[in-house]
Amino acid sequence: MLRTAQKMAEDIQALKDNVETLRAAQSQSEKDATALEDLKTRLDAVKTETGASIADLAGKIEQNAGRTRSDTFSNYRAARSY
Repeated sequence: MLRTAQKMAEDIQALKDNVETLRAAQSQSEKDATALEDLKTRLDAVKTETGASIADLAGKIEQNAGRTRSDTFSNYRAARSY
């Protein structure tokens, strides 16, 4: 009888240890999920900022291209007038 009670106590302790291990793993999973969500938020912000920078750069390139065409035409007209 004593051996049976001792075995039951060991089994109960093993179950408690397993529950604690599961709780720790669940807590880590929650931390990982939070970290992933934070990373996604930062990534979205970087994507938005990058898109805005690309649009700004494209506008500057287009503006410079217009100037270059205008300058080339002006130079062409000036050269022909001589």
